[in-house]
Amino acid sequence: MAWQTNYVITITANDHRLKIDKTTHFIRSEKLWVEAEFYVYGEVVDAGGKTNPNLHLDTEEFGVLSIAVEKHVLKQPKENLLYKKFGVRVLGKQSIQTFEIDRSSLTFLELLNYEADYSADYLDQLAQKAQPSWRDVTDIDAWLAEIRQEVHA
Repeated sequence: MAWQTNYVITITANDHRLKIDKTTHFIRSEKLWVEAEFYVYGEVVDAGGKTNPNLHLDTEEFGVLSIAVEKHVLKQPKENLLYKKFGVRVLGKQSIQTFEIDRSSLTFLELLNYEADYSADYLDQLAQKAQPSWRDVTDIDAWLAEIRQEVHA
């Protein structure tokens, strides 16, 4: 519309400006999925495969997820992984509009021990470890609200 009516539109966010005028050529990308990293937790119900090895993790939130994994990862553990609970760090695609995860794109990054018990000591240790990063933040609640708006904008 700017090219038809000779409008000039300026959008300012933080310290950045976007100027749209009759010379601007903008094509919206249809790529609405971005690479993202996830932590999923559940029980390993299957692992293996001759040509496309994968790990099947039964989660409460997503049901059974099939996660692509390299053969050498499945060979490493000294004990059987089946029917044990784990956390798995995965890479996959996520919709930037709905935050939905593309279940067919999941690839294995790391296997994590799963401790279902709540540990106040562990949370205190994490808070102590993170505190130096927050030393310049005067209002933590406002800072968190600002970050969350940027993530879900």
